[in-house]
Amino acid sequence: MNKKELRANTSLLMAVVITMFLILGNLILGAVLVRHSKKAIKELIENRMMDVANTAADLLDGDELSRMQEFNMESSEYKKVLHTLSVFQNNIDLEYIYTVRKTGPREYIFLVDPTIDNPAEFGVPVVFTEALDAASKGKPSVDKEPYTDQWGRFYSAYSPVFDSAGNVAAIVCVDFSADWYDARIAGEVRVVIICCLVSLLLGIIFAVLATAYMRRRLQNINENLNELYDRIVELTEEVNPDSPAEKLSYTNDVKVLSDRIANVREGLDKFVNDRHKKASSLISALSCGYWSVYYIDLDNDDSICFKESGDSNDFKEGEHSPYLESITHYANTYVTNEYRKEFLSFVQPDAIRERLKNERIISYLYTIERDGREVYVLIHFATVRSPEERKDDSIHSVGLSFSNVDRETRMNLEKNASLRQALSIAEQANMDRIQFLSNMGREIINPLNVIMQEGEKAAAVPGVPHEAVTHLDKCRVNANQLLNIVNDIIDVSNIDTGQMVLQNEEFSFTRLFEQITNIIGSKCSEKGVIFESSFDSLLSSVYIGDEVKLSQVILTILANAVKYTPSGGTVGFVVNRTAVLNGMDVICIIMSDSGAGISPGLRKRIFKPFNQGEYTGDYGYKVTGLSMPIAKRIIDLMEGSISVDSEKNKGTSFTINLTLKRV
Repeated sequence: MNKKELRANTSLLMAVVITMFLILGNLILGAVLVRHSKKAIKELIENRMMDVANTAADLLDGDELSRMQEFNMESSEYKKVLHTLSVFQNNIDLEYIYTVRKTGPREYIFLVDPTIDNPAEFGVPVVFTEALDAASKGKPSVDKEPYTDQWGRFYSAYSPVFDSAGNVAAIVCVDFSADWYDARIAGEVRVVIICCLVSLLLGIIFAVLATAYMRRRLQNINENLNELYDRIVELTEEVNPDSPAEKLSYTNDVKVLSDRIANVREGLDKFVNDRHKKASSLISALSCGYWSVYYIDLDNDDSICFKESGDSNDFKEGEHSPYLESITHYANTYVTNEYRKEFLSFVQPDAIRERLKNERIISYLYTIERDGREVYVLIHFATVRSPEERKDDSIHSVGLSFSNVDRETRMNLEKNASLRQALSIAEQANMDRIQFLSNMGREIINPLNVIMQEGEKAAAVPGVPHEAVTHLDKCRVNANQLLNIVNDIIDVSNIDTGQMVLQNEEFSFTRLFEQITNIIGSKCSEKGVIFESSFDSLLSSVYIGDEVKLSQVILTILANAVKYTPSGGTVGFVVNRTAVLNGMDVICIIMSDSGAGISPGLRKRIFKPFNQGEYTGDYGYKVTGLSMPIAKRIIDLMEGSISVDSEKNKGTSFTINLTLKRV
């Protein structure tokens, strides 16, 4: 076998090895991605199911559900629950939604089922699952495995509905087809497998191209080496001629070559000496104000002492020593235990090179123990050449210096300690205030629920005068209003303490718009208010964000608009896309009304908590001062903006600008 065949076989073997590594790596990566994709998609679907169930449960009245029996299926309470569930059934991509009640251990029956075709009748038994049992105990849950009943095979999410006493009155069940669920996961797995196969194919193509390129480069290097070898042979023949005449003739040429080599060597020596002088000058300049200064050759692990501290344990000026051995001995002898580990990490050659890539000087503050006391010392590493002067990316030598900064450091520490103490006291006082509000709010909720429940019982007692019933209804309404205020206070405290976290999930903006339109449109119809809505057709159907929090903000503002707009007035809801930025859409949401309006004084502080605004005219009510600050903070968490424009007795317009990523 000749050399060319050997090189060809070597290149082929290299390509085969690289290809095998790529195949193995892609198989491992594909398996990991498939596993994680299944888990991620399953969690995403479960969260989607749970959000729908929780939202529906929040809109239902637990006291009404607890009193519901088969004989009152034509009552207004039953129809109200049926209507609420129908909105979800008709506007959300799910199979079924209904409510059930627990009648005994592992026994549940249907209450309200809005399904048009083949609905479950009141009292029909429900298939028992572990997730359903967990929901009956007050914990929202999702089925981990599918179950089968007379309607099909499903995964379900369950959310409890609590009555005013805090007991589980009923459970909202949301069914998703198991076939749809499995198809979603299988589809994602297919995408991952296809991506892995494409990646493998591209990797093989890259390996083949890289191997061909390396082979050409090796051939060029081999040709250059052969040419250099031929030149060396020719030079050897000229330096060692056979005849004296040729030797004499060539002696002059060799002498000229020798003179040239000597000149080059002299120039190189001068250059090296000049660089050493410059390095020495730099180290000497840095030595002013330092205990000791060293020149460190990182490549050869050599250090030269340029200035000594006067301690007999230190090196003397001009003395060479192994750098790593010396600095490690120094750390073990003088550096205190608190800083020793980090100090040794800081002074490692690779760490020094990495930190000095774009810096001229790096420093580290630590303490040493001398004469029975701790002293603060600052160690500096300075580059001999600036980043602009380097011809390569590597750092070969540095200057090392130590300085005593004990007095200055202790003065700064005392000042910083005082500032930290003052800041800590202020932060603790603020957190105590927030925690107090949150705790008091939670303590108030239970008595309020009891007051509302007992008021309803008192109003229902036979023979109670009509005037007393009227007063009891007013108590119940005001107690419910106070309960909403307490919940707002708890939301504010959750935001201030960082307990409110936004979800980044796929959601349908089109479906969200339709849901809000249905809810607000129904409220407007009840009050006799004209509702106008508009949705930009350029908007993407699916975005990444927190659908629940965004829906909460929009519903809060539109509900206030309906509340403060008289019969015959107008409420508007407009959604437009105003810009497109690298896969992101800038969305403008405008919510307007022709109601009471907001005074200029209130507009300036409407987004500040606990600031009440008063409206006069035909209404005469006060706002709590919390709903708008909560909306503002949620939009801030979404990195958006919210503004208000209003004129007294002429109406109000809220504008939200959000940047959402398209799916």
